[in-house]
Amino acid sequence: MENDLKFLKYIVARLEHAGISCIVFGGWAEELAGVIAPRPHGDIDLLYLSNDFEKVDSFIKNESDITEISAKHFSHKRAFLCNDVMVEIMLVSCRGERFLTNFWGEYEFEWPKISTIRIIDDLNKSEILACAPQVVNYYHQYEGQIAELRARHVHGYVLSSHAICLHDDKTNRS
Repeated sequence: MENDLKFLKYIVARLEHAGISCIVFGGWAEELAGVIAPRPHGDIDLLYLSNDFEKVDSFIKNESDITEISAKHFSHKRAFLCNDVMVEIMLVSCRGERFLTNFWGEYEFEWPKISTIRIIDDLNKSEILACAPQVVNYYHQYEGQIAELRARHVHGYVLSSHAICLHDDKTNRS
């Protein structure tokens, strides 16, 4: 099966049926918002607002057509293959009014308010939520720093064991 809009809706609905409500993120969110033109997508990126991956781990373990990508099993992420399409789920914990992703158990990224757009499919009587462009753009501002953290952590070069917060204190979180 190819990674098209039909498959995206299928994955989101399937996760929802398992009690895992996700928000479409990344390239698919940009396409659904009209920020980028339709194009082939290499994967599906989703945000999962929860304090843990308990339901996601159970889903991955119990679904026969799902194969976990163990190399992407981190405190902040789970990934799996379904019909040869990679699905990555990033954990976003809510602490009061704050939205946080704790990368590799050592670095906290503070999200702006996670605003969404609703994509309604009248024909199939379904809908999905996608991150609003400003949320995706905010994350893009920090991708370089997050990539450095990933390289240091994944390759065993973590230089510090204390948490840092990657955000601009002047950012409007309303």
